[in-house]
Amino acid sequence: MGQHQSTVIRLEVRVPQQSVLGPLLFVVYCSPVADAITDHGVQYHQYADDTQLHLAMRSDNTAAGLSVLAACTADIRQWHMQNGLQLNPDKSEALVVYTSTNCELWPQSCQPCP
Repeated sequence: MGQHQSTVIRLEVRVPQQSVLGPLLFVVYCSPVADAITDHGVQYHQYADDTQLHLAMRSDNTAAGLSVLAACTADIRQWHMQNGLQLNPDKSEALVVYTSTNCELWPQSCQPCP
């Protein structure tokens, strides 16, 4: 601006702003993260910059399922860091769904069954 100029930084990967190819190229760029997810036996769904993980767990062994999810998310975070991206932990959530027949097996911190 005026006589002031910011430092020049060479970009190795970029898409022009307002490009109609931007969302498509982002999905193509991020598609290899699927390998990190499937290596853990976790199902997933991706849409644009949103990835949802799905894992069925046995009610009598939730610790193993949660351990798988923790390892999977750690690998996803690592993949993002290695590829110049960053996950936002404030936008990351976990949802545990269970039936009323097995809700007594969950920790007391869970919502009571109806």
